[in-house]
Amino acid sequence: MEGGFILLGTIAALVYFNFSVIKTKGINSNRSPMVRLFSGIGQFFIAITLGAVFAGVMTSTITALIERSAFIVNVIKTFLGIG
Repeated sequence: MEGGFILLGTIAALVYFNFSVIKTKGINSNRSPMVRLFSGIGQFFIAITLGAVFAGVMTSTITALIERSAFIVNVIKTFLGIG
């Protein structure tokens, strides 16, 4: 089930990138309904993936900030003889 879901998302994302239509003046460029459906699913998968990557980057950045802040507080406490 999970493998099929991943396969569907991968194929849909490839369809979104591969079968894009360049709009030119005076030429009617329509995609078939099946390609439009897979393209929409692919766009959804890409948006979810980029959101997950962004959340991971933010989590690691905040974790590093907290660790560095704790280090600076400990150094200041050591210099002042508090801790």
